[in-house]
Amino acid sequence: MHFTIVMTAMAAVLASSASANSVLANNTIASFRLFGLRGCLFNYLDDWTAVEADARDDVCKTFGSKTSPQSVQIVNIAKRCKLQVFADGACNGPKRTGQGEACLGVRSRTENFKSFRLHVRFAAREQRKHRLKLDRHSGQHCILFRKIRNEVMDEITHPPAGTRS
Repeated sequence: MHFTIVMTAMAAVLASSASANSVLANNTIASFRLFGLRGCLFNYLDDWTAVEADARDDVCKTFGSKTSPQSVQIVNIAKRCKLQVFADGACNGPKRTGQGEACLGVRSRTENFKSFRLHVRFAAREQRKHRLKLDRHSGQHCILFRKIRNEVMDEITHPPAGTRS
């Protein structure tokens, strides 16, 4: 009987630590569903999975010419990440931003989402630590920013053994 109780407790601890990870399975950063109507309920179009590479260097991705969603339901998203969806194909203009399990909808019935971008939020101490190193006049700040972002992405996707995010 004690064995069963101990095994049940261990299973619960393992399940809770697995859900606390910063990265989902197979280097997946986010998964979301596209719907043709607002509200994330009707006219299901497609499932999307974003991987680690999609969040690097603020890459703008398009949904494609055949897919015109009016709402996007975030199913899963890694910690420190947020999804932005845009009404144009270049990730400019009006946007909707979501974290966690959210439904992002267009502002009017005549709009459709055409592109998306994933952002990784930096911890405040990481921002302060590297802010003084930025040299805005030489153009090196962009290179340093990418290096910092890549280091944070590596930390998110490959946490050190024995640590919890």
